[in-house]
Amino acid sequence: MVSSGEEALAALATEHFDLLITDLQMPGMDGFALARAIRTAEAAEGRARLPIIALSAGVLSEDEARCREAGMDGHLRKPIGLDEMMRELEHWIPRQPAGNLDDEADVVDPDAIPIDAVAASPRPAPPLEPPLEPLDLAMLTRSFGSRETVCLVAEDLLTNLPGDLDDLRRSNDERDAERMGRALHRITGALGTFGYRNLAADLRIATRTAEAGTLVSPDEIARLLRRVDGTLSELGEFVTKSKAGVD
Repeated sequence: MVSSGEEALAALATEHFDLLITDLQMPGMDGFALARAIRTAEAAEGRARLPIIALSAGVLSEDEARCREAGMDGHLRKPIGLDEMMRELEHWIPRQPAGNLDDEADVVDPDAIPIDAVAASPRPAPPLEPPLEPLDLAMLTRSFGSRETVCLVAEDLLTNLPGDLDDLRRSNDERDAERMGRALHRITGALGTFGYRNLAADLRIATRTAEAGTLVSPDEIARLLRRVDGTLSELGEFVTKSKAGVD
């Protein structure tokens, strides 16, 4: 536990953490600035995404929007119940299987392990990625006027966005920051307009990084592309069901 955003950044630079819970109001660097700094560093350095949860005595709707904009993944309100805290922790940090309680059985001689067994050992699981955001059909229907219009806008997005994704892939292969920034800007605007706020917030961080002339790491681009591809896949299912008259 640290007492400021600056101390949190220093700790993150030297130690590994599975989750960050940060107060929004802190002396010096506040929680919003801390989250933005972490997301910018992740994009530039290709680091695995760290889940960030906001902590506040009272999170207003505008604060929630600022949390998403800064790249946070959720928020907790004080006072926090134990059940609520456990649910949040279990969502972002999967439980590890219980080990053998017999200490002697857990002692392994490294020299006794065959070389081919070491080579075949499974790699550590990749870092968790944020879950796909559900389509907020109620909000979109209010915004566009009808489900039919939502479906038409979704079809347009599904038609046009793959070209921007291809442009992002090419800019990543060529390591062209200017082109990367333009492609990310277009993708961010399209998905943000359609209500995917958390994904758009992370894309916006990458956009600002590229537009400032700093290349976003290939690993971060790959993570963003996977999330966008997954989102478009679910959006395509919505369009298919809507045309078939299935809710």
